[in-house]
Formats: sequence, C-alpha cells, structure tokens
Amino acid sequence: MNARKDAFFRRQTAIHEAGHVTAAEHLGAKNVSSRVWHSPRRRWDGVARVPDITKMNDRERHVIGAAGGIAVLISYGIRIPTTRPFSFFLLKETSALFSKTDWPLIGYTREGRSLKMKLGTDFTAIDRDIAFTETLLKREWNKVLSTARQIIVASRSESDFRRAA
Repeated sequence: MNARKDAFFRRQTAIHEAGHVTAAEHLGAKNVSSRVWHSPRRRWDGVARVPDITKMNDRERHVIGAAGGIAVLISYGIRIPTTRPFSFFLLKETSALFSKTDWPLIGYTREGRSLKMKLGTDFTAIDRDIAFTETLLKREWNKVLSTARQIIVASRSESDFRRAA
C-alpha cells in the first residue's frame, strides 16, 4: 500500500477512536485510553478502552458506541439525517464505519453481514442519542482532532520501535 493511502487509513482509524474517547470523557469516564496499530488484515485497527463502560446506562453506551463512526462521518463532511438517523447507520456504506464492538453498545449485535436488534432496543432513544452525539462531537471537534493527532503520534513511535527491534 502506498504511503498516502496508509496515512489516510491511519487518520480515519485515529479519528474513529478519538470520537469514542471524546464522548466517554464528556460523559465523565476516567482513565480512557486509545491506540491504533498497523494491521495486515485491515490496514489499520484501533481500540478505545473505557474502563467503567459496563457501569454506564444505555444512553451513555449508545453515545460512546456511535461516537467513532459519527466522528468519521463528520470528518468527511457528511450530515446525519435528522429523521430516523439510526436507519442511516444501517446502510452498507455507513455501517462499515462502526466496528463489531460498537454495535452492541448502540443496541445491536452483528452476526455475519446481518445486524440483529437487542430485545427491548428503543429506536427513539437511539435516534436521540445519535443526534446528541453528533452535536457533541461537532462542538468538541478540536478536541477530537487533537486526540486523533496524539493517537497517530503514539502509533508512529510504536511502529518505529518495532522496526528498530
């Protein structure tokens, strides 16, 4: 893969993870961390760790789970529709922006190529949480970008360390 494409995918992955971090910290989570790494399987992979996520309520989990994909959409300049925004996430093109660990937080499980709704999932609540997340990340966009830059710099250091070893 050429260096330009590699940088694009690293940046996209870092923005995704920075979205999770920004949302989690806004909701009061402590000791949130994130990293990205080069993955031969998917170009770049990432993870955001939110230690107390199991203690959070559904709304907070929806916001954190959706924040990664929403951050990437914002970076592309794509607006999320105001009517039934969750339906927009189910489109093939946009659903790919959410990882397999994002979907359960949002209220779905992914089985192969299909998404299955968790019993008791409230679409109205998820739509409200998506709108809240988009507003939050747009307002905190400089923080998202700053966090993404920190994640990228850390990934460079890590990959330089691996090459030197």
